[in-house]
Amino acid sequence: MLSAVTRRAFSSATAVRAERSMGKAVKDGVENVASKFQNTGSIGSKFEKGGDVAEVGEKVGGPFKSDGAIGKQFSAEEGGAVGGTGQAAARSAKQAAQESKEHPSDTTRRS
Repeated sequence: MLSAVTRRAFSSATAVRAERSMGKAVKDGVENVASKFQNTGSIGSKFEKGGDVAEVGEKVGGPFKSDGAIGKQFSAEEGGAVGGTGQAAARSAKQAAQESKEHPSDTTRRS
């Protein structure tokens, strides 16, 4: 009888540790992805002046240039709708991950 109780207690404790560890990994992953979409991140920087995507617009010219009606919408630095939305989404995701790290929910289960 004692053996069964001990095994159950240890397996429950192991499950709780695994759940917390997985939660931290997910939060870290969200924060990592969010930082890539910021205008200085590996994805967001491609839309700023000098970035791969921005250079295509410069080559096409006209409204697609960085100061054109369409092109300027992609720059977060210029306050563009697309760039600004990307910045806001990245900021929100990063903030949510940080808050979750600072105030983790109680993931313990009572059996």
